[in-house]
Amino acid sequence: VWQSGECAWVIDIVNDDNFPRFESAARNGLRSAFGCPIKINNQFLGIVEFFTRRIEQADNDLLEMMMTVAGSFGQFIERKVAEEQLRTSERELADFFDNATVGFHWIGPNGTIMRANRAELDLLGYTRDEYVGRNITEFHADEDVIDDILSRLRANQELHSYEARLRCKNGDIKNVLISSSVLWRDGQFIHTRCFTRDITDRKHAEDALRRSEGRLSFELESLTRLHALSTRLLASTGLQTALEDILTEAIHTTHAD
Repeated sequence: VWQSGECAWVIDIVNDDNFPRFESAARNGLRSAFGCPIKINNQFLGIVEFFTRRIEQADNDLLEMMMTVAGSFGQFIERKVAEEQLRTSERELADFFDNATVGFHWIGPNGTIMRANRAELDLLGYTRDEYVGRNITEFHADEDVIDDILSRLRANQELHSYEARLRCKNGDIKNVLISSSVLWRDGQFIHTRCFTRDITDRKHAEDALRRSEGRLSFELESLTRLHALSTRLLASTGLQTALEDILTEAIHTTHAD
């Protein structure tokens, strides 16, 4: 059956040269047998075998019926394999979703949070029950921003690194970049696929740099005004050159800092 892919009938096992287990069969009183291949789309899945203690002549009607049964076995096996592959895929997807290092959540068409991973919850400090099932607008610090985000998504626009501010459970504000798109099915909004990246530290560093640059600009401007004033006051004295050299060196030093 394996070699031919077709059914095979053995009238008398004990006297058949092509039955290597005839001794075991004889001890158990088995005489006739037949086997049918289990195939799906020309893929060989196995063989179903039947034995009897009577010597039976080949029955073509029985073989045809059993080929149908074997085909049903094949369909059943194929369905079970597909179901197991689906379960495996779902487990892998759930593992990826829950254990991703970046925040990830789904939002329904009405703005309700349908699902959120551990990274998202840890970022904002909420438990799953405090976050999932609530409306996403509750967690945005700027109403106009989340209204714009939802409006764009409902219009089937994709968001890439959209800057927003989220409210943590302890009252802190997190600066984040949101990248999101919508899963549509037959024209129906199913849910978003939204990634949330924390850029709070980067924003604080940028703000500190701007403040530092502002202070430096103010100091340079003050030194420049002082230099001009000194020049006017000491224009007629021999100290002008020395003072100019000192102020110029101070400006250069400040620039270097």
